[in-house]
Amino acid sequence: MNSALQLSAFSADQPVCVIVSNRQYLPLTENWLAGFMRFGTKNLYIAAVDRYTFATLSARGFCTELWEVRGLRQIFAVKIRAVAKLLHAGFDVLLSDVDAIWLKDCATLLSHPDYRAYDALFSQSMSYPAAALERWGLALCSGFFLLRTNRRTLAFVDQWLQLLVDERRTEQDALNCLLLRQHLQWQFEDVHLFSDLYRPPEVAPHLRGNAQRSFYTRRMRAAWERFRSTPLREIQAARTARALLRLLRPPSGEGPAREGRFYSSKVISGSYSSEHGAMSIGILPFRSYRRGCTDPADDPAMTHIGAGTDIARKIAAIKLNRPLAWYLDDALLDSHRRGLK
Repeated sequence: MNSALQLSAFSADQPVCVIVSNRQYLPLTENWLAGFMRFGTKNLYIAAVDRYTFATLSARGFCTELWEVRGLRQIFAVKIRAVAKLLHAGFDVLLSDVDAIWLKDCATLLSHPDYRAYDALFSQSMSYPAAALERWGLALCSGFFLLRTNRRTLAFVDQWLQLLVDERRTEQDALNCLLLRQHLQWQFEDVHLFSDLYRPPEVAPHLRGNAQRSFYTRRMRAAWERFRSTPLREIQAARTARALLRLLRPPSGEGPAREGRFYSSKVISGSYSSEHGAMSIGILPFRSYRRGCTDPADDPAMTHIGAGTDIARKIAAIKLNRPLAWYLDDALLDSHRRGLK
């Protein structure tokens, strides 16, 4: 199927949604598509990295392009090459991993005027890479992000791809490395920023029978009280996430989780200077665009399931998710499993 001809059918009113898939990930891809198609969004581009996946999805009428690769590292590059191709064609691009399940119409939500000021919007990583966590106290995730096509983002995505290829990094490592080298500065002006254990008790996650539930609930409540008792001027003076965590750190032995998770209900804003002007980057609110099984009280728009590369574990985690994130009929899933044997 000629994807170049299909690009002209995309609407310029919303970003083009991009996913990357292979034969192994087809069950997850089918589930992602089942959720995505509920919203009636037409702007979808699929990068298939093997012929079986290309034939399967293009036969169903999806705009699918074949990018044959050898090895996992080349798949990292395909994600960014596909994004760069669409950006250079004049489209805003919203990339989603197929285990980043849409619970709401993210393309429409991210087209809201509140987000228009940002050249790029990324979801937040929980624990990788270490260099970004050490510098900022948080990191950007390459599994769900939006780039708006302009001179700044075109230069940015080209630099990202070059760093990924030249230094043989993963796409997420290359992304954070690039922004560290660009001296990205975050603006922590929203005082509703606190890490894993610094959540107000009313939005504490359900721990599903965890024997330490009461222990963690007490820790979160105590941490929230410390946060509320810290003078506002001191919080505002903490110019990085790491500095804020250090400011709020409780007595020894009770420190916060090492991962840089900031449960904000607002975008965390950052920028750096480029030859084309200030590049504006935002981290999406973690409570709405988050990693791991969600808390229904957060009313999330997207949940990004982890579990590594084990497909069975990912599917099991998605099926346990609340709100529901598994949309695929089990009969179709079984047919894919038989086809993969």
